[in-house]
Amino acid sequence: MKLYKFTLEGFRRINNVDIYFGDATFLIGKNNVGKSSILKALDIFFSGQDKLDEQDYFFDTISECRAKSIVFTVKFIDLPKESVNWRGFKGRIFKENIDGKNTLTIYYRKTYPLDGKMIKEMRTYEKVLKSQYEKCKKISDFIASNASIDEFDEIFGEQFDKEKKLVYHGKIDDNWQEPEKVVNHYLKNALDEMLRGIEISVPETYSIGCTIKWKQ
Repeated sequence: MKLYKFTLEGFRRINNVDIYFGDATFLIGKNNVGKSSILKALDIFFSGQDKLDEQDYFFDTISECRAKSIVFTVKFIDLPKESVNWRGFKGRIFKENIDGKNTLTIYYRKTYPLDGKMIKEMRTYEKVLKSQYEKCKKISDFIASNASIDEFDEIFGEQFDKEKKLVYHGKIDDNWQEPEKVVNHYLKNALDEMLRGIEISVPETYSIGCTIKWKQ
């Protein structure tokens, strides 16, 4: 698997640029044109950093407006054939012809909102539900329709694994006594993030009230 393309949007002095990589890649240019910024962006992308400094966001000197987000997108090529069976990659691997060569590719994006947490996404084929699931609106509807684990995986991505691991455990929101004063809707947010195919930002909170017991 090789890095083929790196797109930067709204980072430092770079508003939008595509960088293509070969077996050997050189960055050549005058001082202060963004060479170091490109290397720094790569370093950030491949790290676990989820928050950037305000000065990292592109600033338009004409409009005097700062970018609301920074977006890094990478394209990898030459994935092995067995990658189509990798867990979490189903529907996310694309067959393309690049420079006359057929190859398997993936697209991976990280978005850093100016006032928020980093969002990770992978490009995915549009999912088409089987006719038997067309009327399903909620997860419980799919369960009632006897959807298999493999079908859950196809519909909801990695949120339901072979061990049936929960992706969120805890309370519904942060004020069970006064609903009108709720600030954080933990369960709703977790479900929304799950259905969008992104990492659950708050996977666990302490529970309040009754608990569900599993009958052995």
